[in-house]
Amino acid sequence: MPIDRSRYPKNWNLISYFVRFTRAKGKCEFCGAEHGKPHPTTGSMVYLQAIHVKHTLEANSWEDYKAACQKCHFTYDRRASQMARRYGKCYRDTQLDLFT
Repeated sequence: MPIDRSRYPKNWNLISYFVRFTRAKGKCEFCGAEHGKPHPTTGSMVYLQAIHVKHTLEANSWEDYKAACQKCHFTYDRRASQMARRYGKCYRDTQLDLFT
């Protein structure tokens, strides 16, 4: 599914940089893996990502973002990804409550 960049805040690059390198000091806020170094568990190079904690692109409070390595980002998003695959468009349109 392609990313709809129009839903991101206009200053997303600045927010992302601040979350990853100023607030988190270049470390994953879940496991502590350092940006640009091998991951302690997987051995792959770590590239920090600013993730949406509430899985909502429009959420724009500082508490709504965390810095995460690839492994932690995938783990954090696993449940939402499973639901999106299972329920498809209805889940993406936040109409899942009609089916539960």
